[in-house]
Amino acid sequence: MANYNSFLVTQKTFRVTDVAAFRKAIELLHTNIEIHEDGVRLGKLGGTIWIGGYDADLHAWDQDNNEVDIAELIQEHIDPRDYAVIQSVGYEKLRYVDGVVYVISKEKIFFENLDTVTERLVEQVKRDLI
Repeated sequence: MANYNSFLVTQKTFRVTDVAAFRKAIELLHTNIEIHEDGVRLGKLGGTIWIGGYDADLHAWDQDNNEVDIAELIQEHIDPRDYAVIQSVGYEKLRYVDGVVYVISKEKIFFENLDTVTERLVEQVKRDLI
């Protein structure tokens, strides 16, 4: 069996209410997600960050081996006036390619994967052919 390789990155920077608290929450998990600050400080709102990682996705495990949804973790820490856009892709020896986009705000988490987008586009083409 081949290894599954995954990557994730934010499409835009986003603000969290407390960079140190967000960083600590991520560091307590078994994940390869890296947090990068863009150097802009916004007073009490915290800093603007972006995240990314090789061999990382939006699921990680805590010290007790419980699965943690990173999208929900971001939602807990995100500034209520901002949103995050996370793109994640992965593959297994190019026999299986997967991708997903998450848009995360304080109120909601939206996501679509490549399979969903593919199905929608195929249906549009089929309607045009009839």
